[in-house]
Amino acid sequence: MFIKSLHLKNWLSHEDTAIALEALTIFRGENGSGKSSVEQALQMLFTARSESTADNGNGSRDLIRRGEDKASITAEILERDDAVHPIKMRCSITEKSGRAVQIKKESDPAWTGTDYLAYLALNRDVLDCLINGRRFIGLKDDAQKSLLAAVILPTRVVFDDWVEKAVNDCGLVLDWSKKAFDLIEEGYKNAYSERTAINRLIKEWREPDPVPVQEQDAQAIRARLADRQAVRTALAVERQKQIDASQQKGRQRADLGEKVSALEVKLAKEQSRRAEVAHGLLSKAKLKDAQDALKCADTAKSLDADLQRIAGELSAVERTYAAFDKLGDAGACPTCTQPITEAGFAAIVGPVIAQRDALLVEQRKTLEARKILGDYEGSNKTLSAHHAAEKGVKLVDLHIAEVEKEIDECKKELDASIEDPATEPDTQEFDVKIAELDTRIETGNQALTAAVTAEANRQHYQAAMEGKKKLDAKQALLEKLVEYFGPKGIQAKLLDEHFGGFEGRMNKVLEVWGFQAHLQFEPYSFGISFAGKSEIFSLKTISASQRWRFAVAFQVSLAKVTGINFLVVDAADILLDAHRSKLYGALMEAKLDQAIVLQSDIRTAIPNAKGCAFFMLTLDDSGEVPTTRVNRL
Repeated sequence: MFIKSLHLKNWLSHEDTAIALEALTIFRGENGSGKSSVEQALQMLFTARSESTADNGNGSRDLIRRGEDKASITAEILERDDAVHPIKMRCSITEKSGRAVQIKKESDPAWTGTDYLAYLALNRDVLDCLINGRRFIGLKDDAQKSLLAAVILPTRVVFDDWVEKAVNDCGLVLDWSKKAFDLIEEGYKNAYSERTAINRLIKEWREPDPVPVQEQDAQAIRARLADRQAVRTALAVERQKQIDASQQKGRQRADLGEKVSALEVKLAKEQSRRAEVAHGLLSKAKLKDAQDALKCADTAKSLDADLQRIAGELSAVERTYAAFDKLGDAGACPTCTQPITEAGFAAIVGPVIAQRDALLVEQRKTLEARKILGDYEGSNKTLSAHHAAEKGVKLVDLHIAEVEKEIDECKKELDASIEDPATEPDTQEFDVKIAELDTRIETGNQALTAAVTAEANRQHYQAAMEGKKKLDAKQALLEKLVEYFGPKGIQAKLLDEHFGGFEGRMNKVLEVWGFQAHLQFEPYSFGISFAGKSEIFSLKTISASQRWRFAVAFQVSLAKVTGINFLVVDAADILLDAHRSKLYGALMEAKLDQAIVLQSDIRTAIPNAKGCAFFMLTLDDSGEVPTTRVNRL
């Protein structure tokens, strides 16, 4: 990373500062002239926070120049993959909205900068340490270790072929997608915890008592018991058959008695029904009358016809008489209008009256003759009912005869069964044999229980010994995994491969001051020793000047390992002039893309060094708000 230019607008004491930077840029000035404001501006631009804000950037509004409501930080950035077309990145901070970032490439209007911003976010902690050397030393050990592991160690590692299978065989659950050292740490913790649990189980394990050899096999005992049970079942079946046969005779007699009772009820019903049917039969006298009446049926039919004829003729005569009677009442002939006398009227009506009287006499004699013959149709219906009753009586008599016959047969069968009474069966022989078999079966069951118990104990013993064998095997495998994932295993191998280069880069800087860095990952420690001395000092016990040199060496190594190749060194005035020259030489020799040095120094004389730029910062407090002025030396 190389910052080609930097423009600070209303940022702290910088009202409008525009600077063109070089590979090595040194800012000089008195204390409070605005040098550290440059460092904080770069922090805010690349990490969205600074030493004066909270970790999430809260408080950035306090960095706006007094009297203004907006500040901006703009940089033109060149990266190694494109050292020709700069990235223009602008960070704006307002009272109302806080921080906002705009990014573009004027050479590529379609470039959105999304990937670049993501790259900066991913390396936020690294950039913090590169811009602010005090940052890493101020971190707790766990945070230092996490940062180093993230940037120095590989994100992925190929484990030995046996490892994954061993993890699965031990029932461990690992997230194989984790970064290498996070995965190694998880593997170590899980394997160690599981090994502790297995060791406790092995310690608590007790060998069961050995099981004596069982003389009788449970399967053979079951077979003999099955044979005995089959014989017993057959005897019990035969015994029950005898009992059932004896009980069957008693049930048959009871069934016959019930059947006779039911038949007698049925007979009584049939006899009652016969009486009802016989009620429709005619007595001999009534039967003869009905038969005689039926024989005169033709004569009766002829007389009925005569009566109908006579009735018709009488009706006609009556109509004629009524007409003449009406004529007599008129007293004159309707045709000739001649008067009608009584004698004339009697002469006209006499024949009609004579005819009527003759018909009445005939009608009376015919009725008398018909009455003598009687109702032949009623006789016919009576005879039909009589014949139907006769048939019904005959049918009922047949039913009665059948029921009586069945009753007689049942009574004979019942009498015969009574003469041969049922006797209690003799089951003593069966009972003796069954009792003997029950005793043998009980003995067999006891032997089977003993054999099954012995077999279960044997299996339990075998399972316990097999379990112990598996515990021993798992313990050995876990021991191997603990050693593999532990500090002296794959972790140490990776540390040797990757940490040596990091230490080497640090020591190349530190050796100019006679120091040497010592980095150990497990257990974690980071310290320095002095030339010719073996004792290693913790960073907390060395002087501020020594910690500062350590921080610079760490920044150089971190910049190289991450490929960012950019750093900011503040407070370089902690060194004497001779040591500052060594600092500039070490930074130039590191072949970084860019290094920015801030130091309290009011000298205007500068060395003649290619690729270096020196700036003097002064604070103009003539106005209401002090303002930083920047001049290139």
